[in-house]
Amino acid sequence: MAPSQSYGNQAEGGEHHYQTEYARPVKIIVKHIAKEVPYMKAYPVHKPYPVLKPYPVFKKLPIAKFVPKHVIVPVIKHVYAPYPVLKHIPVAKPVPVPKPVPQPYMVKVPKPYVVHVPKIVPVAKPVPYPVTVKVPKPYFYPVYKHVPVPVPKAVHKIVPVIKEKPVIVKKKVPILVEHHYKEIKTAPVYHKQEHSSY
Repeated sequence: MAPSQSYGNQAEGGEHHYQTEYARPVKIIVKHIAKEVPYMKAYPVHKPYPVLKPYPVFKKLPIAKFVPKHVIVPVIKHVYAPYPVLKHIPVAKPVPVPKPVPQPYMVKVPKPYVVHVPKIVPVAKPVPYPVTVKVPKPYFYPVYKHVPVPVPKAVHKIVPVIKEKPVIVKKKVPILVEHHYKEIKTAPVYHKQEHSSY
């Protein structure tokens, strides 16, 4: 049987073998999109690291046990070197004691959660269709026109006009005479007036 053929109709007989072909899914589209993508936070993994203990310079001396009778018990005093001495290896310098230093530790970072979003597929736009529109009926209203109307005019009245003659009054006007070289103030000179009416 071919890999793309399944569910063959082989029950009809040995002569006719009909095999139906079914299409295999090529791509599974995720139609839902997670609103909040879960992202695990990193947490520290503590690993124990060896820390050397300082070598004691002075050890506790053994204490003699209580004896009921007065018995002379030899006491052996243990004297230790001022510096720690390793077995069979005399050391002249003190062994440096490591200080507790913060050591780096491994951090597990979880894998990101990938959400496959379907691609945007172009969709045909809706075709515009005709819409019935109501047209209002015309409204006729009367228009008032201006008609000329005879207006009575005022009659011109004859008003007598009396003309007044102005009275001429003559007055003396003082004149200041200026010399060509220097100014000389003189008495005012009056014009001769024939008819003086005051």
